[in-house]
Amino acid sequence: MQTAIAKNHSRHVWLQRLWGAGALTVLALFLRTLSISFKIYLSGQIGAAGMGLYQLIYSVYGFGCTLACGGLGLGVTTLCSRAIAKKQWHRVPQVVLRALAFAAVLGCIATGLLYFGAAPVSKMLGQPILATPLRLFSVSLPFAAISGCLQGYFYATGEVVRSELSQVLKRFTKMGIVMAAFAASPPRQMDAALALIFFASSLSEIVPAFYLSVLYRVSRKKFTSAQLPPSALTAAKGSIALALVKICLPLAVCQNLQSAFHTLENTLVPQGFAKSGIADAMERYGVLSGMAMPLLSYPAALLVSFSMLLIPAIVRLHTRGQREKLGRSLSHILRITFVFCCGVMAVFLFFPGPVSGIFSTKGVAVYLRLLAPLCPLIYMDHVTDCMLKGLGLQFHVMIQNLTDMMLTVVLLYFLLPVWGLAGYLFTLYCTTTYNLVAGWWLLRRRVDFSYLAPGWVAKPLLCCLIAGFVATRGLPPVLSAFPVRLVLFLVLYFALLFLCRDLTSKDLHRLRALLG
Repeated sequence: MQTAIAKNHSRHVWLQRLWGAGALTVLALFLRTLSISFKIYLSGQIGAAGMGLYQLIYSVYGFGCTLACGGLGLGVTTLCSRAIAKKQWHRVPQVVLRALAFAAVLGCIATGLLYFGAAPVSKMLGQPILATPLRLFSVSLPFAAISGCLQGYFYATGEVVRSELSQVLKRFTKMGIVMAAFAASPPRQMDAALALIFFASSLSEIVPAFYLSVLYRVSRKKFTSAQLPPSALTAAKGSIALALVKICLPLAVCQNLQSAFHTLENTLVPQGFAKSGIADAMERYGVLSGMAMPLLSYPAALLVSFSMLLIPAIVRLHTRGQREKLGRSLSHILRITFVFCCGVMAVFLFFPGPVSGIFSTKGVAVYLRLLAPLCPLIYMDHVTDCMLKGLGLQFHVMIQNLTDMMLTVVLLYFLLPVWGLAGYLFTLYCTTTYNLVAGWWLLRRRVDFSYLAPGWVAKPLLCCLIAGFVATRGLPPVLSAFPVRLVLFLVLYFALLFLCRDLTSKDLHRLRALLG
């Protein structure tokens, strides 16, 4: 009887996790679809050069946003989770209130820095027209910081899906304002178009902040501090502020360094292209960063649910000291992930034209095919990072990412002016490989797991290549449509995997047992 109850409870927990992960996956796919759809629309309005400027502005704004948020979201999640675990309900709203005060101060400081620094930064980038969009966008930083804090609270209370809907509202607001304004009176100059886009982006940051504030006012009613005397509240607030600083300060330093390197990396690319003699440097940068890379990262949204379930599963095994089972599980997860990666890579290799056809700009398909082999490296690196976080190695992951970005900046600085596009591709492949190998080295130091054996690598690669060739060569006209060929490729790929026993029903059952 007790065994049956335990099984039913286990199944209920599994279904609950699966439902939450599935909802987040659908939401992540929807958000990425909205993002790519908006970029398709913008590329038709402002062209490839405009998309390059758009990406440059976002890279600079990203640094300001990181400075404004200061790791407060994670700090709120950590302290609220601790308070809930200890049933110290009164501390939850106190944590949020203190964090919001920090967010308001940091947001205003970041706004001032970006607003008054817009002109010198634009001149340094060689694009003076970026000053006005940066000033307009800077006003949104306090609202972005407030949203980050409140999202941290909702992650702690488990209301993740409701809070993530704020991002949907944000995207719709921005898209609605821009499309309505462009339809009413299309800007004739690039500076006016960019100013309009980032004015809408600034307004769209207010909407999620307001939405999350309303949700928080409703949600916080389940926590109360009315029963505590004022002296206890004052002492608690002081300790909370100190705890927030201890958690957020190291994280903020690392995140700001990462963001600074990322911004520098994005500014080096168009400048390096220009120095190498490429006449349309900004257009190339716009196609690469604003079109090809978003398409390449789109399928990664499918890993959201997998990653969400993966971290607690690893924490569970690590906490119980089941090192042997943990090693087997990590090897199994890497193998399944590689199967997924090979399928995605083959789609971009064999169908770059139809996939990139959503953009009217020429040349996206060429870059998509050149970047396709990055998919296994990028996706495997993402899953490896989740494994390291499950083992409590978040700080090591941040240091590793910092060294990766430093290496990227150095390679871009020296190689781009000499090799141009070839230098950019070499840098991408070199640094992504370094990040993945460094992650595996960290894992190997903590857990004894098997690297991808030759058979694990060869079988999925051969299966995806064979399926890709069959699905794209010598088909009758009735099967020439892209959706038909894509379905044919997927059916052939998974059929070949099962035939060569690289993927079996036991693998799926083992994965379900691990995550459940």
